[in-house]
Amino acid sequence: GRSVYSITTGVRLRPSQSRETPSTLDHGALMRSHHFLAPSTSQESAYSALARPCLEKLGLGYSVSLVAYGQTGSGKTHTMFGPPGSLRSDSAAEWGLMPRLLSDLLDTPNVTLSASAVEVYQDLAYDLLSDSCPLTVGSKGRGQQTGVRNNVAVAGPISGTLGAV
Repeated sequence: GRSVYSITTGVRLRPSQSRETPSTLDHGALMRSHHFLAPSTSQESAYSALARPCLEKLGLGYSVSLVAYGQTGSGKTHTMFGPPGSLRSDSAAEWGLMPRLLSDLLDTPNVTLSASAVEVYQDLAYDLLSDSCPLTVGSKGRGQQTGVRNNVAVAGPISGTLGAV
């Protein structure tokens, strides 16, 4: 039968900074990716390619996750949330994936939202909704209920419900 799991990958390159020398890309990795987003890609285009399909799957009853992965300074926060100050701006043009997704979800009738935000940095996990409170990561104990496979558990993240809209 058909697998119930679907993984889509995307590579987004951030613009080079003035102090950097251009690096060589692993073109093989880029070719294995579903989406390649050049440094000039707008936040709206990144959202359309990477997050909007997740919203459509969510509407069909699937669980979805958006994960940003990369070394420090590679543009994860820029992609997920936008440049510094963009969330306080009168314009949503520079918003990243998450504020755009949340805005679209809040415009969806009869939806209840529940979310948690966890950062993993240097093998430690932090709850981003609770002043970066450290979380316990380890093997799932006998009888412990988690939604995670392979007996890996993250204990303690806050999950906030925003309510019916």
